Amino acid sequence: MSENQEKIEGNHQKTEGTDQNLGENQREEASINIGYAISQLLKNEKNQNPKAQMWESVIKNFMDGNLQVGSREPIKGTPAWVTLEVANGGFATGNYAAGGKLMEHEVELLKELGYGKEDPTFSNINPRRTLNEFFLTQKGLNVLNSFLESLSFKIQVPEESALLTVCWLLLQAKANEFFLTQKGLNVLNSFLESLSFKIQVPEESALLTVCWLLLQ
Repeated sequence: MSENQEKIEGNHQKTEGTDQNLGENQREEASINIGYAISQLLKNEKNQNPKAQMWESVIKNFMDGNLQVGSREPIKGTPAWVTLEVANGGFATGNYAAGGKLMEHEVELLKELGYGKEDPTFSNINPRRTLNEFFLTQKGLNVLNSFLESLSFKIQVPEESALLTVCWLLLQAKANEFFLTQKGLNVLNSFLESLSFKIQVPEESALLTVCWLLLQ
């Protein structure tokens, strides 16, 4: 065997050893992570803490292979820009921070739009998509503009500023902003049914009355 061949063979063996060690390290890390998640689940169940449900979600995603700890996109199929619900220690549960149950003001707004007066569960529509799409109509944009001018709104996660940003870009009436708006809406489209892209309305806000008037 030539000197060069010996070097290549030696490097190959080193690479194999490195790959094997890396695989072992990854398995060990996964074992530690799942062990921590299980210990947190048991602890929270013992204390009857509602956070137990979060750890159940973490473990389920571990077992299903959907959770990649340390990744920029820890939940399979979810882009990096989506804000995830995170359990203690930085474990993504797989739930969306801008998703979940409807807030009280969202329920009231759906009723104002003519949905749910007889069926408060809104089983005949997708409530998230209905609300998101309303704020892309002229009436909805008028409502957003009123809040934009008064700065009377809440944003708890980045997604809730999306449609307000769309409103602002449209108000600029410039070709480049309109292009950005269309591009942004294309990105949001696949999540219209699961995420809230609109601002939160403080219950004490007098602009609620303005909103209802604008809906007429």
